[in-house]
Amino acid sequence: MTTAFIGFLEIVKPESRKFTPPGPDIRPSDLFALRTLQDGLAFWTRFVRISNSREMLIFTDGACRNNGRENARGGWAAVFNDTSPSPISGRLEGRAARRDRRAHVPLVASEGFSRIVIATDSQYTVLGITEWVQRWERNGWRQAEGRPVENQDLWRELQEKVCELEAAGAVVQFWDIPREWNTMADRQAAAAADVVQDVQEYAVALVDAP
Repeated sequence: MTTAFIGFLEIVKPESRKFTPPGPDIRPSDLFALRTLQDGLAFWTRFVRISNSREMLIFTDGACRNNGRENARGGWAAVFNDTSPSPISGRLEGRAARRDRRAHVPLVASEGFSRIVIATDSQYTVLGITEWVQRWERNGWRQAEGRPVENQDLWRELQEKVCELEAAGAVVQFWDIPREWNTMADRQAAAAADVVQDVQEYAVALVDAP
């Protein structure tokens, strides 16, 4: 991570990255709806905030087949509309396939949105990027008891990507939602885990949408 990113983190507090809905029973569909966007002759759809057209929502999830075994297969997905081929998804291989929570928060380019809300049913991910990450950095990526932070390469990658978007002027927030509200991303991540590929190495699942 560059010095510029580290300096920026001192301004953007991790807790400000946690999305808090107006009420405990508010679902994503209550706040965001599909909207068709246009750039010249190109059209695409996104989940856009009903009350603010400059805010978008992305559902994310991870899945793991044969969890904890040598032949474990992981998959991830990011869903930003319900129109095929909307999802960005892929296989996770090697060590990262052991647990679906290791790296299932893909991010897309901001597309000019001022706020990007990442909805996930992984509380581990939300707490990590909104509460724990700054303390880990101060402690040299070690936990309070001195043990190295698990998956720190993935946390560093996620932190850097979020900082890039923040430095470009976008607010990035993470919304911890129940699993039953995340079915689209769950299905796509499971399908990605089932894809048969000849892959030897894991590629970090932080990508930009075309």
